[in-house]
Amino acid sequence: MRDNVKILHPKDFSIMDAAAVKEKFGVPPEKVIDTLALMGDSSDNIPGIPGVGPKTAVGLIEEFGDLDTVLREGPAKKKGKLAELLATYKDQALLSQRLVTIELHCPIELNLDELKLQKPNVDALVPLYRRLEFRGLADKLAAPQAEHLFTPESEKQVSAYKTIRDLHELDSILKDMETRHEIALDTETTSANAIDASLVGISLSSGDGNGWYIPVGHIEGNNLPMADVLKRFAQFFNSNTKIIGQNIKYDRQVFRNHGLHMDNLAFDTMIGAYLLDPGKR
Repeated sequence: MRDNVKILHPKDFSIMDAAAVKEKFGVPPEKVIDTLALMGDSSDNIPGIPGVGPKTAVGLIEEFGDLDTVLREGPAKKKGKLAELLATYKDQALLSQRLVTIELHCPIELNLDELKLQKPNVDALVPLYRRLEFRGLADKLAAPQAEHLFTPESEKQVSAYKTIRDLHELDSILKDMETRHEIALDTETTSANAIDASLVGISLSSGDGNGWYIPVGHIEGNNLPMADVLKRFAQFFNSNTKIIGQNIKYDRQVFRNHGLHMDNLAFDTMIGAYLLDPGKR
């Protein structure tokens, strides 16, 4: 952090300047690296010096000025266990200092003009938002001059959602899925806890307006034989078709409970949503 650099916190979008850093860490920005080198940071696997916590680390930096001076003069000037720790874990503190130091000389090719905020490309965004079913964003972005982008009622795609009733139909659907670049998958189960959950049904979709549901464990109504369905999905999970899902790690664990491994898992929309807006719950 410098006079012209501030930090945007991803959780609440607050802006941290030098004063905020001093309040959080107890030292100014230029001393944070040396402080972390002493106290460590378990979240980033920074070892630091065992037994040296935040309060002690800040006190050492305030007294000696920097890490090198702490390690050089600290063992002689401090007493008892702390002096022993500074001497014993000198190399570990220096390693920690290197680990927490951000590399500022990476070879990055960047055109700053391309990062400037520009007006949205309405002609491209509205159809994209419609396709991804971001209806609120599409409605908000759409303007009178973009009305031609909305699909006329006569051209709207007819939705086709169907429950699979026999294995021959399932075979046909999975064969078609294996020709697709990517598909969406979801499961219905007996528990919110993935470890304890058993399959009740499987949903598939290959695009806008279509979807298939395969019942396998409903208490009432007809189900396809669980073993036969799982055998077919075991083969499908070895195909080149990429699988996308919401919190897909849950579905992957459910299939693992039944002995299947989802080798073609590609993307989790829940993770994508967090990356787009990490401060939102």
